[in-house]
Amino acid sequence: MSSLRDPRRRILLAATATLLVPALRAQQPRKSARIGIVFNSFRLADVQGDKPVEPVMREFLAGLREHGWIEGTNIVVERRSAEGKLERLESIVRELVALPVDVIVTAGHAATVAARKVTATVPIVSSGMTSPVENGLVASLARPGGNVTGTVPSFGSETAVKRLELLRELLPAAKRVVYFGTRTADEVPAEVRAAATGIGLTLVYVDAGLPRLETGLAQAEKERPDALMAVPTVPLYPHQRAIVAFAARTRLPDIYGFSEAVEAGGLASFGGDTADAWHRVARYVHRILQGAKPGDLPIEKTDRYKLLVNRTRARALGIAIPTALAQRAEIVE
Repeated sequence: MSSLRDPRRRILLAATATLLVPALRAQQPRKSARIGIVFNSFRLADVQGDKPVEPVMREFLAGLREHGWIEGTNIVVERRSAEGKLERLESIVRELVALPVDVIVTAGHAATVAARKVTATVPIVSSGMTSPVENGLVASLARPGGNVTGTVPSFGSETAVKRLELLRELLPAAKRVVYFGTRTADEVPAEVRAAATGIGLTLVYVDAGLPRLETGLAQAEKERPDALMAVPTVPLYPHQRAIVAFAARTRLPDIYGFSEAVEAGGLASFGGDTADAWHRVARYVHRILQGAKPGDLPIEKTDRYKLLVNRTRARALGIAIPTALAQRAEIVE
């Protein structure tokens, strides 16, 4: 007699199927969802399409795909940007809430603050918020509470000191360095200035002058520095190519906190792994769309770093990459 005709066998199979169906459903993304993503400064055109110009948007979409969320199939991604006009952020978030969206992703501290002011109920996943506990966005990193979670970037003084050490390895004779930043952050943290002094460097703070970047770059050139170190703040991120082009034109060695600047032709970088950070953001979105509460999801610090050196740019500047540095860096040709 076939085993399928055995009543006990049929009952067992039916029971097994009953148990498996909920488990299989739990592993699959919901049928459809809508998320909004808000940028502080990117050109809106650069984050559109399935292959956007901006690497962070490409990485975010790739991260969503890893979890089964395919734009145009089971998810809609509403892209928005203040394009440098931060006063627009709250109205942008209100527009997304009215659509409505299931989750709001914020790229940068200002967008996160604006989103939290507008809604206390729609889940917010942040990439780039600064001191979220101290700024009242969350109760704690381990248990955020409320509707905000996400990642805290590695833009602290420790990585800035590492960039100074990198600069010293590449430029043993350097003395004067422009510390190119924005007024959204401290000019030069005391520990960074002390570290610079300890290795014989003088840091000269120059404000980028956003939205008129050319004003800041002109001031940087007037300072007649031996090198330029761009602070990895969110407002400066969209302007990396312009800064790299300026440094190339003025033959100024340049150090960054974003690896994309080296890939665009800059000399060197040390900082957080952008791809890893945005894949983490996608994972948060996935978990929330699967039913997790943002207040229960611990905030992660980005703890993966990348060290890049551009050999082509080094040759153009007549800089020899030390063997010890070349052995531990990712060399970009």
